[in-house]
Amino acid sequence: MKTRKKEKTFTKKWIGVPLSIMFLLLILIKPFLYILYFLLFILIWGFLLTTIIIFLKEVKYKMEIREYSKQKEHKFFDQLLEGKVKLEDIDNFIDDWHEGNSQEELYEFLGMSKDEYVLYVKNPTTFLNHVISKTMTEMKEKK
Repeated sequence: MKTRKKEKTFTKKWIGVPLSIMFLLLILIKPFLYILYFLLFILIWGFLLTTIIIFLKEVKYKMEIREYSKQKEHKFFDQLLEGKVKLEDIDNFIDDWHEGNSQEELYEFLGMSKDEYVLYVKNPTTFLNHVISKTMTEMKEKK
């Protein structure tokens, strides 16, 4: 029986040491955890704000494209040649044509010839090559 009592006191003595070390580490680490939580908070809010700003800029860009496309003298194809819109923006112009009461055919509304529109519908990549060559030709003529 004496040996059992020695074992118990030995284990009680050593169990208290790791607990006190863990408690001490917790006290020392806690301020760093608060700093880490704060940095994480700032990082998440920064990401959210950046995402919102990018979304609002895209909405503003699309609204400007729609306003610009509603002006009759600014056809899609002309704007594409000037570099003011991208090929992907053609959907906004097509939507405007559907929403409006234009008497023009779609290809006329877009500022294309019938052949250019057929080329765009069949193969947009070939159409892009056509746009590039037409731009280059116009630049050479201006010089």
